[in-house]
Amino acid sequence: MQNSLKQISEIRDGDDSASQKFVLTDLESLAGTWKGEPLTDKVILLRGGKGFVVYKNGATMNVNFFPSKTDDSGNILSLRVNQVSAVNPAFYPDIPKESVLAALKKNPDAKIFWNFEPSSVNVLSGAKSTLVPSGGGAKFASVKTVWKRQE
Repeated sequence: MQNSLKQISEIRDGDDSASQKFVLTDLESLAGTWKGEPLTDKVILLRGGKGFVVYKNGATMNVNFFPSKTDDSGNILSLRVNQVSAVNPAFYPDIPKESVLAALKKNPDAKIFWNFEPSSVNVLSGAKSTLVPSGGGAKFASVKTVWKRQE
């Protein structure tokens, strides 16, 4: 796994100190159990770019994941995780069901997705596009999120 993440030092103009950035070289190295979002129990990423999100309310969402940006050497600079399962109000346990259904009625094909950058060997940082509570209803928005690999 650690061989699949390459550490790259970036030297900033006029600065002799190096900041560290991790670049994913192999998508398969993401296989494992991840945690991080308050309403999910765990995220399981499998080899082959598939996985699932298990919510604390018992709902399970199928996902797929793939590189969304690579460099000239094929290193994965960013990662996209997409909901594959059908739309389900149970994927929004912090929002009243009526609000979720009203928002999904306006956009029935809307699905959750995440955009991540590997920030260390065991951390994916990025944003989740999802429904969020808004003025007694719900709206689609992007929220920051972090997933951490579980041992």
